[in-house]
Amino acid sequence: MGFPEECLAPVEINVDGRDRNLDIMIAMLAAGLYPNICIHHEKRKLWVSETQQALMHKSSVNCTNGNYIFPSPYFAYGEKIKTKVIAAKTTTMVSPVHLIVFGSSSVICHADHVLIDEWIPLDMPGQSAALLCGLRKALEGLLMRVAVDPQMAACLLELIQTFSKQFMRCQIPEQGSSSKIP
Repeated sequence: MGFPEECLAPVEINVDGRDRNLDIMIAMLAAGLYPNICIHHEKRKLWVSETQQALMHKSSVNCTNGNYIFPSPYFAYGEKIKTKVIAAKTTTMVSPVHLIVFGSSSVICHADHVLIDEWIPLDMPGQSAALLCGLRKALEGLLMRVAVDPQMAACLLELIQTFSKQFMRCQIPEQGSSSKIP
């Protein structure tokens, strides 16, 4: 008893613009790579924790020596390596929504400020973060049901497509918008 065939079909992804399937794939990466989350500071500099800086690995497609401002300063990374310096490899840009719904263990909400895992600051209304936390709980419940009965996955495909349309409506912050690390 496994997942239905239609759940395993190849999916086209448009990497040159907004794409629902790409957002879903990034969400899965955020969930799978968590807690490997970092914040882009400038050029190659990253914060990998509240007190530790690193560099974006030179082989990363996101590596830039210029002052490029990413649409979101948050990244999930595959591994940290240490040579002369600490570097984060295999980075993927993620949005605050990805972090709250798929890649955090704690979310502290204030009026217009949110703190994830006690060190990742987000400029987001606390009410929006609370709603996303509620959505996360609902998704976790659905995942548990599918884990018990994989055949339910076929019934949930339409729900996932509806969710991804709504997910696309959530805005990524303005370029470079983030709070400073305390």
